[in-house]
Amino acid sequence: MDRINKSEVWKDCIEEVLYEIKQFTGIEAIAIRLIEGEDFPYYVTKGFPAHFVEAEKYLCTRDSQGEITRDSNGKPYVECMCGNVICGRTEDSKDFFTEGGSFWCNNTSKLLSETTDEDRQTRTRNRCNSEGYESVGLFPLRSGNEILGLLQINDKRLHQFTENNIKFFEEIGLSIGSAFSKKRVEDALLEREKKHRSILGAMKDAAYICSSDFHIEYMSPKMVSRVGHEAIGELCYKTIYNNDEKCSWCAFDQIKQGEHVDYELLNPLDNRYYSVANFPINNSNEHISKLTIFRDITENKDIEKQLFQARKMESIGTLAGGIAHDFNNLLFMIIGNTELALENIPEWNPMHESLEEIKSACLRASGVVKQLLNFSRKTDQNLKPIGAVTVIKDAMKFLRSTIPSTVELKLNVPDTDISIQGDPVQINQVMMNLCTNASQVMQDTGGTIEVDVETMVLNKEDCENYTNLTAGNHIKITINDSGPGIAPEIIDRIFDPYFTTKEFGAGSGMGLAVVHGNIKNHNGDISVDSKPGKGATFNILLPLIDELPEPEIKVMEDISHGSEAILFVDDEESIANMARKILKRLGYKIEVRLSPVEALELFKLKPDSFDMVITDMTMPQMTGIKLAKKLKAIRPDILIIICTGHSAIIDEEKAKQAGIDGFVMKPMSKLKFAKVIRDVLNKKY
Repeated sequence: MDRINKSEVWKDCIEEVLYEIKQFTGIEAIAIRLIEGEDFPYYVTKGFPAHFVEAEKYLCTRDSQGEITRDSNGKPYVECMCGNVICGRTEDSKDFFTEGGSFWCNNTSKLLSETTDEDRQTRTRNRCNSEGYESVGLFPLRSGNEILGLLQINDKRLHQFTENNIKFFEEIGLSIGSAFSKKRVEDALLEREKKHRSILGAMKDAAYICSSDFHIEYMSPKMVSRVGHEAIGELCYKTIYNNDEKCSWCAFDQIKQGEHVDYELLNPLDNRYYSVANFPINNSNEHISKLTIFRDITENKDIEKQLFQARKMESIGTLAGGIAHDFNNLLFMIIGNTELALENIPEWNPMHESLEEIKSACLRASGVVKQLLNFSRKTDQNLKPIGAVTVIKDAMKFLRSTIPSTVELKLNVPDTDISIQGDPVQINQVMMNLCTNASQVMQDTGGTIEVDVETMVLNKEDCENYTNLTAGNHIKITINDSGPGIAPEIIDRIFDPYFTTKEFGAGSGMGLAVVHGNIKNHNGDISVDSKPGKGATFNILLPLIDELPEPEIKVMEDISHGSEAILFVDDEESIANMARKILKRLGYKIEVRLSPVEALELFKLKPDSFDMVITDMTMPQMTGIKLAKKLKAIRPDILIIICTGHSAIIDEEKAKQAGIDGFVMKPMSKLKFAKVIRDVLNKKY
C-alpha cells in the first residue's frame, strides 16, 4: 500500500497492486470501482471477461432515454449488492454483511435461492452468479465517512472467503480509499493550479508566485516579458524589484495569516506605477505561497495628474475671477485719481513723472490680471508681431526700480530689435516673474542677475530635444542668477501650479506656472538648469518671424467732451466720486447713485432727463444687466454702457445681444473712458 501512496502514475500502480493481490491469494478475478460523477464504473479489472466488464460497467439504473433514475430524495439509484456497499445499505445483522460495511458470499447460488430482494435490500442483477461466480466479495474504499468506490473479488470456486482474508481485503479497501482520496485532492489542486495558471497566462497583467522563502515558483508570460527572462527559482525581491534584501513593503506576513493585501507601487526597475494585489495560495504540502498581480496604472496616474491639474486650473480661474472685479475696481480708482492729479500738476514738476509711473504700473497690473484669467481658462491669445528686445528692455527698466539694491542687474541685448509673434504683456510678465524670483532669493546675500538675448538656428535634430519647437530661427533669452540654486528633488516641480518653496503667505506658487503657460502660448520652450550653490539658469526659446512690428505712432488725441446728462451707477463710493469729477471735467451733467434700486427710482421719476446711463455690472440687489433691462422697458431709446471690473456672465458680445449700447472693462484711462462715452452718444445722432 505504501507504493500506492507514493506513486505518481496512479492507474499503473493500481493495476500492479491488483495483479499482486491476485497472485498472492490465487483468486480468479479482481476489480476496482471508483466514483466518476454520480456513477461508479470499473476503473481497473483483472480476470473478468470483457463482456462481463462491459455489461456491468455502471451501477446506476437508467431510463429508456439513458438518463439516471433517482429516488424520492433526488439521489441516483445505485442497484445490486455493489450499490448496497457503496450506499452503506449494509445491516451487519445479516450474515452476508460485515461490521465494516462489506458484502461477502461463498455460495451465490444458495444465497439467491434462499433469500429475496427484500432480504438482500435491493434488486440484484445476478450477473455474477449467471457468469458462474460463487464466491463474491465487495469491500468499500473508504476515506473517513466517505465511500469512494469498492474492491470487488470474484471466484467460480466455492468457499474462497475466510474471516482472515475478509479482514485483509477490508484493510486493502481502506488503504486504496485513503490513497485515492489523497490523489483526488491532489488532482483537484493540480487542476485548479492548471486552471489558475491558464487564467494568469491569459491576463494582460503581469503576475508571479513565490514561496515563503521568496523564491519565484511561477511567472506569467507578461511577467517574463517584463523581467526579460524566465526566473523560476530566483529571489523575487532581487529579480522583480532589484533589491538586495527583502522588500520593506513585503506583504508575506499578512499573506500567511490568510489576508489579501493591495497597494500601489512605483517600480524602480521601469519607473512605472502599478496597482499590486497579493493573495495567499494554499499548497497541497500545506505550505503557503504568495500570488502577486501587477496592473500597470501609469496611464491612470497620468490622467489623474491631468485631472488634478485641470481642477487646479479651474480653482485658479475661480480665484482669479473672484479677485479680478475688486482688483480692477481699485486700479480704476488709482488710474482715475492719478489722471485727475496729473491735470493739476505741470510736466516740469518731478511729481508729474512719478504719477505717470503710477498710471503705467496700474495699466500693466490690469494686464497681469487679464493674463492670469487667460492662463487659467485657456482663452484665445491675442498674439501680434512685437519687438522682443524692446519689451525686455522695458521690463528691465521697471525691474531696476523694484529689486533690492544689493542685487545687480545686467542686460546684454543685440543692437537691433528681434520680431516675434507675441503678447507684450505676457513677455513682460515672464521677465518680471523670473527676475523677481531670482532677486528674492538673493535679497539678504546680494548677487547678480544677468539677462542675455541672442538669436540661434535650430535644425530638426535640435528640435528632438524640445516638445514645442520647430526648425528655424529662434530668439534665446537666458536669465542667470548667482543665488543658492534649486534643489534637485524639486527642480522638476517648479512649473507646477501652487508649488512654492516660500514660507506660508509669502508666495502663491503661481509665478512659474504662469511663466510656463505664457511661453507655451508663444509656441516656445523654457528649461532650467541649476545646481545647489551654483545659481539657476533659465533658457527661453521663441520662434522668430520676418514680419516687423507695426510702428507705434503716438497720436495726440483730443479728449472727447460733451454736454449731455449722464446717470452713473456704481456701489463703490470712491469710484462714483472719481467718475463724477472726470465726467464734470469733460463737460457732462452728471448724477451719481450708489444703488441700482435708487438709480431705477430716479429714472422712473424723470426718464427724459438723461441721455445715457453708465452702470457697474456686479452690485448688491440688482446686476447691471438687470438694471439695463428695466431702464429699457421704461424708455427703449436710453443709451446704456456696462462698465465692469470682471464678470463671468457678461462680455462685449453678450452685452450686444442683450441690447446694451456699450461695454467697457475697468480699469481704463480717462482718454478711453471719454472716447467710449462719445462713440456711444454719437450713434444716437
